[in-house]
Amino acid sequence: MSGLIVVVATLSGFFAMDHPKSTDAVFQRLKDDDFSGVVLMAKGNRVLRQESYGYASCDESVPNTTETVQAIGSITKMFTQAAIAQLADARKLDLNGSIGDYMDDVPADKSAITIRQLLHHTSGLSTYHETTNEGDFQPMTKQVAFENIIKKRSRSAPGKRENYSNNGYTLCSPSWWNMPPASPTLTMFVSTC
Repeated sequence: MSGLIVVVATLSGFFAMDHPKSTDAVFQRLKDDDFSGVVLMAKGNRVLRQESYGYASCDESVPNTTETVQAIGSITKMFTQAAIAQLADARKLDLNGSIGDYMDDVPADKSAITIRQLLHHTSGLSTYHETTNEGDFQPMTKQVAFENIIKKRSRSAPGKRENYSNNGYTLCSPSWWNMPPASPTLTMFVSTC
């Protein structure tokens, strides 16, 4: 991958533009179209350009900055899927492998859950915000998150029922696993999860 453009946006009409001749044309188009969001262009670990546009909150006229935290929610699941696919392609993990093969302290009743089931929302895991009345955005340590996710009673047996859950994607982060990240690019993707 020679370059990576990550766009977090509240408006996305610029995606329909023809192939630009330069990155300056892309940034100018964003400005001309009253785009609201933050754009970061990087090659490897080097930031080439980063700019903010429009408002973080149109209702309150709060402008975006390059430090604005965007509520991007589940869009990070695509990056997690890409990272897991890269690991599978590199034969660093088996999608049908048990999470117990990759993580410590997995209780026996959860050890048969596969990575594929985490990604397909069929792991049977409960969602911690249903069991603790906490939202998905409550700050917590990695250990508390693990306990909230893996140590709660399952909703169903693995592979038996689809139930949309953020927990599977949280557990798909290699930061939980007994393996090093495959590359700096992969780490960049996964850290967004």
